[in-house]
Amino acid sequence: MKVAQHLSFYDKRGDRRIRAEVTKLESIEESKELQRFEEEKPVFPLEQFVKVTPATPLPVDSEWLLVTKKGLVSKDKKFELAKDQRDYLGLLTAFKVKSITPQTPYDEKRFISIRTTKYELIDSLTPELLTDYISVDPIPDGFALKRVGYGVQIGGNFGYRKYVVKVKPGLIAKDRTSLTEEVEEEITFQPNPGFISLPTERVAQNASGKRAFQIMTGNLHGVNVRIKNLERNELIYALRGYDAAYKGYGDEKRAIPYEMVPGKTIFNETYKRAAANDHSEKIDLTWDRVSGGKKYGAFYLCAEGSSATRKGFSVGGQSLVQLTDIGLAWKQAGDETLFYSFSVSTGEPVGEVTVELLDDDAESLRTVTTDATGVGRMETGTLEEKKGVKWWLDARKGEDRHVMSFRKSMRSMGLYGFDIQYRHWGRPEARRTLVFTDRPVYKPGDTVYFKVISRGTDTDGVLPPEKTPAKLKIFDVRNKLITERDVELSENGTFDDSFTLPKSGLGSAQIHLDFNRTTKSNYRLIARKNVRVADYRPNTFEVDLATESSYPLGEAIEVPLRAKYYMGKPLSKAKVNWQATARREYRGPKGFKNFTFYDDDHSAPNFSESREIHLSEKGDATIRLELPEQTASPAPMRVNLTTEIVDVNQQTIAERSEFLAHSSDFYLGMKVPEGNFRVGQKMPISFVAVSKDGKLHTDSVQATLKLGKRTYNTVKVRGAGGRMQTRNEVQITPKSESEFAIETRPAIDESEVATATIHEIDLDEPGDFYISVSAKDSEGRDVLTRRQIRVIGADEPSWAWRQMQRVDLLPDKSSYKVGQTARLLLRTPVFGHALITIERAGVRRTFTKKITGYETIIDVPIKDGDAPNLFTSVFLVRGSDDSPHKHPEASYRLGYCQLNVDDPDTILDVAVQPKSDAEFYQPGEPIEVAALVTDNEGNGVPGSEVTLYAVDEGVLSLTGYKTPEPASTFNRPFPLLVKTGQSLSNLMPENPAEFDFHNKGYVVGGGGAMAGPDPARVRRDFKALAFWEGALVTGKDGKVTAKFDAPDNLTTFRIMAVAVKGNRF
Repeated sequence: MKVAQHLSFYDKRGDRRIRAEVTKLESIEESKELQRFEEEKPVFPLEQFVKVTPATPLPVDSEWLLVTKKGLVSKDKKFELAKDQRDYLGLLTAFKVKSITPQTPYDEKRFISIRTTKYELIDSLTPELLTDYISVDPIPDGFALKRVGYGVQIGGNFGYRKYVVKVKPGLIAKDRTSLTEEVEEEITFQPNPGFISLPTERVAQNASGKRAFQIMTGNLHGVNVRIKNLERNELIYALRGYDAAYKGYGDEKRAIPYEMVPGKTIFNETYKRAAANDHSEKIDLTWDRVSGGKKYGAFYLCAEGSSATRKGFSVGGQSLVQLTDIGLAWKQAGDETLFYSFSVSTGEPVGEVTVELLDDDAESLRTVTTDATGVGRMETGTLEEKKGVKWWLDARKGEDRHVMSFRKSMRSMGLYGFDIQYRHWGRPEARRTLVFTDRPVYKPGDTVYFKVISRGTDTDGVLPPEKTPAKLKIFDVRNKLITERDVELSENGTFDDSFTLPKSGLGSAQIHLDFNRTTKSNYRLIARKNVRVADYRPNTFEVDLATESSYPLGEAIEVPLRAKYYMGKPLSKAKVNWQATARREYRGPKGFKNFTFYDDDHSAPNFSESREIHLSEKGDATIRLELPEQTASPAPMRVNLTTEIVDVNQQTIAERSEFLAHSSDFYLGMKVPEGNFRVGQKMPISFVAVSKDGKLHTDSVQATLKLGKRTYNTVKVRGAGGRMQTRNEVQITPKSESEFAIETRPAIDESEVATATIHEIDLDEPGDFYISVSAKDSEGRDVLTRRQIRVIGADEPSWAWRQMQRVDLLPDKSSYKVGQTARLLLRTPVFGHALITIERAGVRRTFTKKITGYETIIDVPIKDGDAPNLFTSVFLVRGSDDSPHKHPEASYRLGYCQLNVDDPDTILDVAVQPKSDAEFYQPGEPIEVAALVTDNEGNGVPGSEVTLYAVDEGVLSLTGYKTPEPASTFNRPFPLLVKTGQSLSNLMPENPAEFDFHNKGYVVGGGGAMAGPDPARVRRDFKALAFWEGALVTGKDGKVTAKFDAPDNLTTFRIMAVAVKGNRF
């Protein structure tokens, strides 16, 4: 094949090449690793693939690349490789046997593991063929070979004796390397020495739960279990010792001498062995028996035993368990930690809980008592953390007590799934600075005018302006310092200046303003502004792509296109290249982020089309495209339309637009709760209808809900070379179907946040399921939404409850004003008691609320000082008493939202216009412009500092330059600085199947246009910047004026003004 002439294998280390051989593929199955499938059908035809192999075996211990030389042409002659391409294949190592070891896993058959340096053997080496290369003497009953990653397993009924394992040369790996040496090794199976594993180390356990504890053991004569009761300071001392001494793993783990643990022994029993060698067994303990019926308590457990298979070998494990009903949540920010105490069993807030902070010697450092809502605040900012010193948090009420370690920065829940800004690490923001220049791009030798507006901040707001020293540095495009001097901001917190760029060099220069006053630099006090330097040509024309926001699918789409020069003349008969791409996508409207609006399991092909057209004499044209219909799985498509127009001067300008093509008048949204779903529970699903314009579809929709189980059937297919291979095919078995009405209504008057229709489905069996909801719109078009869920068995382990599970918390407005009340819609699949907090740099306000429905309205009053933003958090607890699961456990949900708060008093409005009513100006003609600064009531604002300037629109359009808006910098939202944590994730699970027995124990004892120029005047004054006034001050009427002569550019100039007064922008 001609293709082979362009391909070779290259040895990177030895600088040598191996000729490549190319063959055609025999079946689609061979192309599956590079193939793309849509609706289980291959997209790329077989003839687009080739198989490349080396003509001779590649030498080992070399790094190999596949080299494709330029000039390789596609079969249809449309595409050609323009330059050489190198694809790294990797290091080719020798095929060796690394180890042959006997394996004696507990509760399973013994086997021999042969581990090699290669992950996989060639496909033709079936287990049957492997017997020609691998042997065992003597041969056990049930002898069988099994291919595994990096080797082979030998199975059989192995006894406790010696075996000789032989591996002959000739085995071939997937990379075509072969085993060249024979390996023979004698191995001996012996019983395991014995073990003890505990389900946890130190942990709290629900005092109202099953109150059970298990010890897993094997190959021991027996297990002696001793338990001490820990009271008062004994618990602190025991925790301190446990954390300090009970460390390591395996032979390195050290036991804590039982006699050194404080407390009184209340339990001492020995459990004799009942299982055979290499079979594990469990010892079940109940705290009711151990504690003598006490509901609460803290216990130190030590389990030890001697090996039944190794003389002089003993093992043990130790654990510390607290039985408690006190659950804690905490919020930490700055100098304060807020605690919320609740009942693990009921989920209700618990008042009058004493929360005491203790040192390592159980001496009190801080104490707070929670109020009736379960909230208590503790000052923790002055605490000094020292290495090796621990603090303890002691929460108690009556006989109940819960002790845990404490830090100024305790473990917290991640907030990455919420649409909020937060900062949980690093230094807090110390200053906000806006640096802007007169235009976005410059040529070498140009003068750069710039303005600085800066304000200090604390963790919770912008500080008033003041004179502030700073170090100004200016670097050229080669990062060479060209200016460095001390400067001082004015009393308005501003500074303006200019500098001239070097006459050579392209790239990015930089303005650097450092407000640090000490040698220890804080990067948050350094402001930088890049200045782009390029050999550019200003845009001479503009393009208007007049797309609608949406179009219907199935109909031809026509988009008007118009182009004109900035001087006003149309761009006639220019060539237009356009390209349209489309993909299935629908961004749900506000409040529906977690809803699915189409079949999320259907992989529909993307659409792409491109053509060339020409503009008319008038500079316009029409783009026509037609998107493919979607019948199997209707969904909206997001279309990206890009145009490129080239004028007579060969200047190319591109314009892009985006719009939706709708498959129906409305869409159905579906939301299922986060986490796992268990057999036997009801799953509440939220349904909404949203119109194609993104608003609520308030008409009742008759919908069909279907539940189908997804199963996989393994079928045999004939693959490459006639070999039989297996493939999984998906089959959907219908389980249920029902009709219901979807009613979508505003949750709050005049709000876009909707109340959903909640429909519960019964989960009767485990497996993978599809949930689909369908309807028809007013024109009879199909509307379909589908998604997949997994249902687990009642006893199947799941740790999802220990992970943070989010609930929706949706504000009724995009912004609020002081004195208004924000109404928030809480959507939750579980009910319980909620702590609601209003936060930013700290927790400002708290209250609690019982949540009894899937959707609840929460009112949050907006108060003075809340601008520019707040955060509202909902921490919801469902107690174990209300758990619907077979093994009841307490669970929690967390919701967060940001509330934007407008402060009209901080906003200045700036209007600019030339004083003359003329539409056009001649080059060199004097122009006077004025700027008026007003407040939110339209009154002029005297004393405002205004930066007034005008720039060539052709230059601004190169990068889409927008007039600077200081308010977007200084009134932008502050990030959340509050960290939230909770103790429920540390509770011991109630489902025994979730005991992971990670405590492996220890070894005992082990370690715009122009009218035309004056012909008598030659135009020379071509400027990108018409004029710049960096710091004009408004008079009593709030106005400023400036005069300048119109430059010679035949173009449109944009006049811009940026105003500031105090903290008003």
